[in-house]
Order: sequence, then structure tokens, then C-alpha cells
Amino acid sequence: MKASSFITILLCTILNTTNANSYNDKILSLKEMVNNSTNIAQSNVVEINPNCIIDGIPCTIVSLIVNNSIKGNIQPQECIKLVLLGGLLPNGNAVIATGSTSFSINEEVVVFMNKKKLPNIGDCFVMAKQQQGKFIIKNDNVFRESYSLLKQDENSAPVEISQEHPMSLGSFIADIANFE
Repeated sequence: MKASSFITILLCTILNTTNANSYNDKILSLKEMVNNSTNIAQSNVVEINPNCIIDGIPCTIVSLIVNNSIKGNIQPQECIKLVLLGGLLPNGNAVIATGSTSFSINEEVVVFMNKKKLPNIGDCFVMAKQQQGKFIIKNDNVFRESYSLLKQDENSAPVEISQEHPMSLGSFIADIANFE
């Protein structure tokens, strides 16, 4: 087993994500994303801490202020912690987890998440289907985050998935409500 595969499996075991290879699964529809999430929230990114170590594994904690709880029991104005795979080691070297995504301060997003309780962190959330669980809001339109998938063939060549055509935020939220 390659070291990177072992680390991905270890990280996914610690964070209890759906499966260690969820980054190279098929692209899920909005309905499938709703079904794979216990919580969905329209939020603003207020803080990013890439210096978190959970059981020796580097992670990044993204603090979000919830504007609108679309699914689940998160309250508006609540500050939640979203734990991502990858971060900085104590020596400053970065660990980037395949299939994880990144966030920017002040970015407005819709995130599909599952609640967890992690050592040294407590109650927090992890992304549903990793990078597929992030949608970006710009000018009242929602876009799926751009990312790469690995093909399921012998070459394992990455396939770039670009942003889909925008959907209005109101239509996006209404579609999610119809899938619940």
C-alpha cells in the first residue's frame, strides 16, 4: 500500500468520513448530497486554523458563522467548527489531503456536513463527501466548488471538474428542501 493511501485511510478513520476514497467517487447529484448530509448551512468563513493536530494527523479547522440552517439543527448566527483533512505539521511543512478542499476568509458558502465529536476538538462537523460538500455563493448564485476526481481506470489520471452553471441561491435552497 502506498504511504499516501495509508495516510488517507488513517485520516478518514480518525474523522470517521464515509470512505477513504470518497474523493474519487462519482460526482453526486444535489439529491445525493442532501441524503449524505445531516446538516447543510449557508455560512461565512470567519477563521481558518491550519495548525490542528488530531491523534498526530494535521487538520485544518474552519470557523463558520451560520447565516441560514438549510438542514439539521444548527442555529443562525451560531459559530461552528468544520474540520478538514490536511494542515501544517509542527515543523511548518504542509500536508495536503487528496480530496479535501480549501476555504478563504469572508468566503460565503453552502456546506454539506456531518456532525462529529473528535479528540481535543469536541463537537464539530466534517464535510460530506469531502470536496463535493462545498458550494460557493457569488452574487446570489451558487456554484459547485471546482475540484479533480481520479478516474477509475488503470491510469488514474485526474479529471478536472469545473464550476457548474450557476443556480440562484433561492432555487438551490428550494431544491434542497424538496429532497428532504
